[in-house]
Amino acid sequence: MTLQDASDLAQVISAVAVVVSLVYVAHEVRHNSRQPRLSKQQAQADAASQYLTHLGTDPAFLEMVRRHTPPNVPTEMDRLQATLVLNGVFVQFQAGWEAAALDRRGLKGWWTYQERAMSTWLVSPIIQDWWARDRMNFSDDFRAAVDRKIAAFRAAAGAATGPTDDPA
Repeated sequence: MTLQDASDLAQVISAVAVVVSLVYVAHEVRHNSRQPRLSKQQAQADAASQYLTHLGTDPAFLEMVRRHTPPNVPTEMDRLQATLVLNGVFVQFQAGWEAAALDRRGLKGWWTYQERAMSTWLVSPIIQDWWARDRMNFSDDFRAAVDRKIAAFRAAAGAATGPTDDPA
C-alpha cells in the first residue's frame, strides 16, 4: 500500500465518520427539542387540571352556576364572576391552541386532547351567551375555531330536535 492509498483510505473513513456523527447529532437534537415541548404540554395540563378541579369543588362557583341555570336569573355579580372564570378558562384553551398551532405537528393533536374538555364548556347555552359577548377578547384564529365548534353543536342540537319522518 502506498502512502497515497493510505491517504485515500483515511479520507473515506473520515468522511464516513463525519456522516455518522451528523446523523447522531441530528437524532440528539430532535430528541432534545421534543423534551421541552412535552414538558410544556404536561405543565399546561397540570395547570388546567388544578384550575378546573378547584372550580368543580368550589361551593361559591357551583352556587353561581346554579343561579345561572334557567329559570333562575343571574345577578350582575354572578355575570361578572362567570365572565372572570370563563375568561380564565378560555385563555388556557387559547394558550394551548396557539402553542399547538406553532408546533409542526399542527392543531390535530390539540383538538384530540382538548376537544372533549372544551366541548363540555361550549355545549352550555350559558357559555355560548358569554362567548357571544366576550369572544372579541380572543385571537381571530382561535375565535373562528370556537365559533365553528359552537355552530357544530347548534347544528347537532337542531338536527336532534328537528322534525322527523315519523308522523306518530
